[in-house]
Amino acid sequence: ENYIAEKAFTDRFVQQSQTLLDLSHQYGQKHPLGTEIRLKISQHDLADLLSSSRQTINKEIKNLTSQDVIFWQYENIIIKNYEYLKYQVNRI
Repeated sequence: ENYIAEKAFTDRFVQQSQTLLDLSHQYGQKHPLGTEIRLKISQHDLADLLSSSRQTINKEIKNLTSQDVIFWQYENIIIKNYEYLKYQVNRI
């Protein structure tokens, strides 16, 4: 039971990381803090993309923000630590 819950969280986190990387490739623009995703996307939109709840996405965004991986304000996203996201995607 723990394994299943952990795997579901890991898969969702990897999917979110991959989605942020994909968005940065498609809509990214250099920014003094990193790469700004020049696409207005809400937490609700991201949750829909990942077939997840907005509350779950909100928790994961707060986690990434507290680790200084991303900056997210309203619908603006800046990836501050691209390598961290890339590592998370590639480690599985």
